Amino acid sequence: MIALSDVLIKPIISEKTMDLAMNENAYTFQISARATKTDVRDAVKKELKIKKVLSVRILKNPGKKRARRTSKGGVTYGQTSRRIKAIVRIASDEDLMSHFQPG
Repeated sequence: MIALSDVLIKPIISEKTMDLAMNENAYTFQISARATKTDVRDAVKKELKIKKVLSVRILKNPGKKRARRTSKGGVTYGQTSRRIKAIVRIASDEDLMSHFQPG
């Protein structure tokens, strides 16, 4: 089991996630690769002091393949790290917007 303090990495702030937060009370976080839905639910409850989490959805985006030119004219191939995010819906009477303010 992963420590609850290591589950949530950072909130994801974009137009789409802010629209989800305003309309559906669903907040998006980048999470650890080893975290489960239960870990995410418990971490949100503990760290953000939320009483009721309605649902947790996890999306796993694979890393992209990249090629880079070297100084000697060769090519080095690699891959970016994968990103895992969780969309957490909370009860309508609770608000997390203070955690999602940019800056």
